[in-house]
Amino acid sequence: MIEKKIYWSKGATLVEILLTVSLITVFSAVAIVIYQTFWAKNDLDITTDKIVLSLRRAQVLAQGGFEDSSWGVHVEEGKVQIFQGPYASGILLDNGEMIFAENIELGGPSEIVFTKMTGEPSPAGTVTLTGSNNETREITINSIGVIDY
Repeated sequence: MIEKKIYWSKGATLVEILLTVSLITVFSAVAIVIYQTFWAKNDLDITTDKIVLSLRRAQVLAQGGFEDSSWGVHVEEGKVQIFQGPYASGILLDNGEMIFAENIELGGPSEIVFTKMTGEPSPAGTVTLTGSNNETREITINSIGVIDY
């Protein structure tokens, strides 16, 4: 009868270590890409919500005749502001400024004013937001003041 000897290794071979390190590297790279995509989409969603909230708030203030004035929204890179009257000489609303991610590109009108009592926008149009991952969101304000996104 032939006896077979069993040899047990006392450690990992170089090939096993290299395989483990390469798998960890691949999984980490995939996780980082997913993480960055998630945050870019999240920034875009939050910015869209903040702009829509500001538009609706300004419209409600105008429709309610608050301070007997028209109200508007000014959007620029990194922030959105609610103001009373025309923007150039308008009074900014306390707590009417919201900051958002600066990596969001804006397109469309930068200033929308809602008329007193009717809440109709001037100008009506579409605000386009583009995130760092080239994903876009559109906020449409039609001529009667319906805000859709």
